[in-house]
Amino acid sequence: SQGSKAHFWAISTTDQHFRHFAIAVVCTWFTLVATAYYVVPKENIVRLDGVEQSSAIMAMSLMAISCTSRTLPLLGAIGGHKGIRGSGGKNKVKISGIFIGGLTVQIVALLTDFLLAFFPTPLLIDPVLGTRVHVLRWCEWCPCAAFMTFMTEGADLY
Repeated sequence: SQGSKAHFWAISTTDQHFRHFAIAVVCTWFTLVATAYYVVPKENIVRLDGVEQSSAIMAMSLMAISCTSRTLPLLGAIGGHKGIRGSGGKNKVKISGIFIGGLTVQIVALLTDFLLAFFPTPLLIDPVLGTRVHVLRWCEWCPCAAFMTFMTEGADLY
């Protein structure tokens, strides 16, 4: 019927947009991180220690467990253990755009936590509150927040 064709078109189009937006999120995050390291004065690029470093390591570990638990079953399907047989005997696994989007957000968070935990990181002092501002968090939150909002709105079609 005409309604189901339009619904299928809307879902497949939104799925493609999720895939393209995921690439844009990674590129934007990388650009923001590179810009932060370039713009922030060298004396404000410091290595975290103590509780700040420990919390970044803990967050990174939890995110790694989550990413691994999501991707390991997928690797089995792609490797041929549970894959859907396509033409020519090859496995075809279609990964949804919303899955790729969620995994993208997790990977960006994981990479940000990795940088915070093990590398010198841009750190500024808020002039009003006097608190420490981790610039890499803002580099993470800006593209990821926009993408999660887009996924929430787009998931209404699913």
